[in-house]
Amino acid sequence: MELGNVEGYGQDAKMTPEDTISAEEMEALSRQLQTDGMGESRARKWAAEFREWYLSFRRGELKLAPAEYAEFWIDTIFFPAGYGTTVFARPGEGKTNLVSYLIQSALLLHPKWIFLHTVPFPDVVKKRLSDRLTEIKTARQMMRNIIEVIRKGNIPVLCLDEWDSVYNAVNVNSRQGKSWSSFVWRQRHFSVRGPLMVYHAVNSIPKAIRNRTMAGELLWIEGWKNERYISNPDLSQYMKIPRASIPYLSKGNTGFEIDLDFSILLNKVSGSQEEVLDQIEEELEQGRGFEDEREALKQKRREMKQQIIVKGLELRNESLTNPQIADELRSLFPEADFITPEWVRRNVPSKGARDKN
Repeated sequence: MELGNVEGYGQDAKMTPEDTISAEEMEALSRQLQTDGMGESRARKWAAEFREWYLSFRRGELKLAPAEYAEFWIDTIFFPAGYGTTVFARPGEGKTNLVSYLIQSALLLHPKWIFLHTVPFPDVVKKRLSDRLTEIKTARQMMRNIIEVIRKGNIPVLCLDEWDSVYNAVNVNSRQGKSWSSFVWRQRHFSVRGPLMVYHAVNSIPKAIRNRTMAGELLWIEGWKNERYISNPDLSQYMKIPRASIPYLSKGNTGFEIDLDFSILLNKVSGSQEEVLDQIEEELEQGRGFEDEREALKQKRREMKQQIIVKGLELRNESLTNPQIADELRSLFPEADFITPEWVRRNVPSKGARDKN
């Protein structure tokens, strides 16, 4: 069963110049698809199909039927609230086509959904759907866009194609990998849908996602009789994947850099959603990258240790034992998990030892 049949495609309603696609744009779209490796006839046909879809979409003449079935796949499986979904398939099996098809379907179902994505769409598509699609290239930009979308009363939806090169089983324990893991664990607090993360191979997917201790559904694309289907034996339904009406570049690449340490950033903020967004925005304004964040954290720990030693010396003057001093310091500095009687012995010298020095 397909996600939903598109009904509508009206032809005669009047359009404003802003809502139409000019002949020059059609030619530019066709040329860009041909440059990507597509034959001229097929490129022109896809450009015409996009124009027809786009005009009917802007008129509000399209809908998916049955809506309940479409909502099941879009809302519950691919873009759930609070956790991510992962899809994998071999190169050429139609991953980007799936992503484009899901986006065009979700645009019809949810007028307030704004897609933050890494899909290589042609320039004309980016221009015409710029109010609903935003290409993201860095984690910092992604967070700024999330904040902007939420404050406008809309819902940010993350759609991340070619994710093997960004977050994978090899780099999952790197600083960038740990950062993204922290985001996936905590992103539900931002009312974000997704992320949908798309991979080439199952072995590229981090173990915590493969065994579903982090993120949600793990799906794959299978072919049967020249058709493509979403597969997962745990699901009660299957989904046939039609060709997307929104063109994409099969050889294109957008790239994405994790330039924020979410494990540090998200531990700094607290309060209501609006308060958290304000605090994150303030942190982003400071423009600190990974090294700056790490150095700031190290400096904070150095200052805290100095405060602990000073207080430890005061307690030492009260003739307390090392275990007693350690207990007292832990009660005063609960975040300092390194305090032990042995640490006190080495770092908080007795009066006699200080006099010798």
